[in-house]
Amino acid sequence: MLVAGLGFIFYLGVTLATAQRQGGDNWADNLPPGEGKMLTIERCGSCHSLERTVQLRKPKNGWEDIVFDMVGRGAPIFVDEANQIIAYLTAVLGPDAPPFIDVNRSSKDDMLKIPGITAELADKLLAYRQSRGALTSRDQIREVLGLDEKTYEKIRYYLAAGPPPAGGRPVQ
Repeated sequence: MLVAGLGFIFYLGVTLATAQRQGGDNWADNLPPGEGKMLTIERCGSCHSLERTVQLRKPKNGWEDIVFDMVGRGAPIFVDEANQIIAYLTAVLGPDAPPFIDVNRSSKDDMLKIPGITAELADKLLAYRQSRGALTSRDQIREVLGLDEKTYEKIRYYLAAGPPPAGGRPVQ
């Protein structure tokens, strides 16, 4: 009976953790392509959401500190895998990578830091926010910007449409 109870608790825990990772925004979608992406998703995403990860910009030694700290805490990562993850994160989320922005909270100046977002495109997002409220998805961002899929693919890793800021009005 005790074994069956423990088995059920384990099953429930795994089910809830899986449901949490699948619910809401899939932060793994915000990781840019590159060698090591899937390994990063599998190893890092098995313990926590990638929400904070996609927002960080760190040099190699910064990613080393984070990854090896996670290994020290029990993350299921072998040393050779840690090196691959660090190389990937440094390449795509290093200090020179574009910032990650939430279009519902960002100013025009913030939007202009994303390569490919022109003043005209930033104005489209701001006008939409002003007239219709917060955007609700990445697909809606692409639609408002009027970009084809290929063009949008280059910048989508740096954009999100989160809930509107507290107080109701987005940043202008």
